[in-house]
Amino acid sequence: MVQIAGKYQLVENKNFYEFILKAGVPKDVAKERNEERPILKISVDGNKINLETSGKMKNLLNLVLNEETEETLGPQSLFTYKNFAKLEGNVLIVESKKPDGSRGRKRIYTFSDNGLEMEWVSERFGTAKHIYKRI
Repeated sequence: MVQIAGKYQLVENKNFYEFILKAGVPKDVAKERNEERPILKISVDGNKINLETSGKMKNLLNLVLNEETEETLGPQSLFTYKNFAKLEGNVLIVESKKPDGSRGRKRIYTFSDNGLEMEWVSERFGTAKHIYKRI
């Protein structure tokens, strides 16, 4: 099985700028986020997985496999999602529900020996990818 825990450097985005523009992010902020190359640190402790992103996109996501957890997004904690995470081999799937209970986005992390691809999937905004190399 592929090692999930580790540090990853974002090296490429695919359709991310367009994706976050559709989500309502202002053009100047979307451009900055699309150009940033943060480090993603992933730690695993049993069924708990923590994903911590550095830089201006700084974020901490605490997941418990096969259980619902909360995630707060936005500069002033504007959005709270309910996440459900499952691990299928080398693929971590995180499905989110909006505060009203409707389906939000899905994030699919596919790990390899060299890095990971993280795909964003949204019915409203389409898809985007972050491509990371293991460091």
